[in-house]
Amino acid sequence: MPRKCGDCNACCRVLKIEELNLPEFTACSHLRPGYKGCTIHSSRPSACRGFECVWKATSLGSNRHRPDRSGVMFMAQEARTVTCYNIRPSGGWSLEAHELIQFFMDQNYRVIQVSPGGKRSILTTT
Repeated sequence: MPRKCGDCNACCRVLKIEELNLPEFTACSHLRPGYKGCTIHSSRPSACRGFECVWKATSLGSNRHRPDRSGVMFMAQEARTVTCYNIRPSGGWSLEAHELIQFFMDQNYRVIQVSPGGKRSILTTT
């Protein structure tokens, strides 16, 4: 059964959306007050329309791993690479984040961690 975003809007707060001139880690101006949905949902840009985080697109993890609950949003990249956006304002990593990162590392994925402010760290298996 396909997953639904529900109240999660992590992608609207961290992704760079060129069509909207929206920098990375900047909440979209089209988010409704209180981060309750998109005011241009029916006409949103293709970058928004076509995006699905790893949690939504797969069966990986449980509901506690949903980005707004776990504090991390994973985005699939080229083969065997994922980007892990830390969406917690404090920059701390949750237990759920560590579980998912460890899962990807155990599967020999390269994990790119991105912290608030855009600092990137690359994790690789050795």
